[in-house]
Amino acid sequence: AIPNELKITIDKALKYSEDLKRLYSTNEEIKKLEPNISDDVTVALYAPSGAIVCPYELCIAAVGNAMDNGASLFTEFKVVKVEGDTLVSEKGQEIKAKYVVNCAGNGAENIANLFGDYSFKLGRRKGEYILLDNASKGYVNTTVFTLPTKAGKGVLVSPTVDNNVLVGPTSIEEELYDTSIRRNGFDELKEKALSILKGKLKLIEEEKAKVPTITEEYIAEIMENSEFEVF
Repeated sequence: AIPNELKITIDKALKYSEDLKRLYSTNEEIKKLEPNISDDVTVALYAPSGAIVCPYELCIAAVGNAMDNGASLFTEFKVVKVEGDTLVSEKGQEIKAKYVVNCAGNGAENIANLFGDYSFKLGRRKGEYILLDNASKGYVNTTVFTLPTKAGKGVLVSPTVDNNVLVGPTSIEEELYDTSIRRNGFDELKEKALSILKGKLKLIEEEKAKVPTITEEYIAEIMENSEFEVF
């Protein structure tokens, strides 16, 4: 039987793409695509059009393309004041603009307030990742994650464009902008990944003992009433 949560996810997904109709309903079917999947996984939704990118290279390429087409890049330009059509930085620099796109991440609420917009509140949620060495290449073929919850899309296990495997993230509510990494984050990720992959998860244990493993973190902004806000 298909869990009700998955039915809801499928209904949402089909609004955006007909490509998401491939549903695997037995563990044997799923293992043809992902041989290392846990025996406890019996239903999976597959999106063949799903893809992965390197987020850093993508951002650099996007900025470079914009600059090639006439855009200017200003770094360390923290906007602290808006005077008419002028944005004023913490260092007193000024930029005039007809339109402003608020994509300030965790600072988006502050930027909105400078324009007199108090229509939303942001919280903060910290996520930690483990990036395995490329000795883990091929352990998963696709991005695999459990059903989304109110806390987010859950822990995923995914290949990267550099032939690593990425495991994470955790999801921790934060009051302050705290970029520290918790010592027990590794164990939490390993435990949650067990529900996706085969029970032993030997690869992660071997990675921890023998080859370099990087723990990363991010701070995500959380809309008060929804995941995305469109004005």
